[in-house]
Amino acid sequence: MKRERGERSMNIPKMMNRKKQRQMTKAIKRARIMALLPFVK
Repeated sequence: MKRERGERSMNIPKMMNRKKQRQMTKAIKRARIMALLPFVK
């Protein structure tokens, strides 16, 4: 039972992480652009 719960608890975050990773990559790109804008000017 403990092993099954462990596998289930691991599978759920993986699905959530995919969506979070996409949001994080977009946020990081935006943060880099915002950080570079003053230097470009």
